[in-house]
Amino acid sequence: MIVFVIFYGLIETVNAAYTYGKIKKEYFNLAASVFWGLMFVIIGAGNSFEFSGFIKDISYIMFGISWFPMMFTPCGIKVFRINNTTLLIRKVIFAIIGVAQLIIAFS
Repeated sequence: MIVFVIFYGLIETVNAAYTYGKIKKEYFNLAASVFWGLMFVIIGAGNSFEFSGFIKDISYIMFGISWFPMMFTPCGIKVFRINNTTLLIRKVIFAIIGVAQLIIAFS
């Protein structure tokens, strides 16, 4: 599972650079997606190298925070691009994941 999380984060980071990079110049989407992808890599690396204490806490807090900017980036999943209701559902789901992650990190 840890290997999947690390590779998924790397794939998301490369995809964000390709999708929002130099050509489109969508800097918010680029920054939010790269930040989100790198947080997957850090969480996966933290679990594989067994980070503990302050570093582990900070990495989980940053992972929780990374979900909030993703609420405002375009969605690549066709189901969630159908109308404003499905986009709202996506935002609510990402907000719930972010809040849940922060609650776990602070507990």
